[in-house]
Amino acid sequence: MRVGVLGAGHLGRMLAMAGHRIGVEVRCQTDRDESCAAAVCGVDQIAFDDIVGLRDWARAFDVVSYEFENVPVRPVKEIAEVVPVHPGVHALATAQDRVLEK
Repeated sequence: MRVGVLGAGHLGRMLAMAGHRIGVEVRCQTDRDESCAAAVCGVDQIAFDDIVGLRDWARAFDVVSYEFENVPVRPVKEIAEVVPVHPGVHALATAQDRVLEK
């Protein structure tokens, strides 16, 4: 199984390490020049506003997830049209709205 993770920080690194132990290939995405996940998995630098690039990136995976709740919702919606995203877009949007979240 191949898992794409939006974000390549500490949680992306931990996801990759856990995945490796059970035979799951994890590759992270970041919009930054550096990431701590790069020490344990492949990382692709793609901006969150590069919808075409993110959709193309997502096609390489069986499923996509994200490592933090501040990932922009729009690109996740676009990726969800290409590959399953878990947690889903609704959960992400809810986590970003503190009133709705309560």
